[in-house]
Amino acid sequence: MISVWKPTSEKNTIIYPKCEVLVCPNNIYGIMNKGVSGEIARKGGNLYQEVKRVIRSKNDWKIGDIFITEPFRFNRRSVSKLYHIILTKYPNEIISLDIIDSSITSLLKLAVKNKMKSIAFSPFGIEYFEPSILAKRMLTPCENFNHLIDVKIISKNEYFVNIVENYINGK
Repeated sequence: MISVWKPTSEKNTIIYPKCEVLVCPNNIYGIMNKGVSGEIARKGGNLYQEVKRVIRSKNDWKIGDIFITEPFRFNRRSVSKLYHIILTKYPNEIISLDIIDSSITSLLKLAVKNKMKSIAFSPFGIEYFEPSILAKRMLTPCENFNHLIDVKIISKNEYFVNIVENYINGK
């Protein structure tokens, strides 16, 4: 099942959907500091330091590489793992639609392989693309895994949320 998750109050923040896997976009220097990634970094306890340690432990990160960490403070919301994906080399670098498509496919394949039942991620690159184009590109790979894993798209952007909900509902 594909669904949208959005906050309904200050306490019910964007980064607390109930899911087994929460995806945190990164660049080769660490957690991206804007949007959902920034919130994950700020509320994740020692997460930021752990991601820095993991990233520094390897010299040849490539776009699309994934690594997994413990959930840190997110285990309170049934998150069992954080999946980190390298989306860009440098901060503020524009992400291509092909990278978004292949990254989502890789994340879903890994989650299914690891027998996870649910995964949540934010719209990658929402600041660079028209929301309807981004929504379609994000949801297409999700549909291929719809029968294997529950997918939650998490966003505060009302316009994007409406587009995703309409797409899911066939409008």
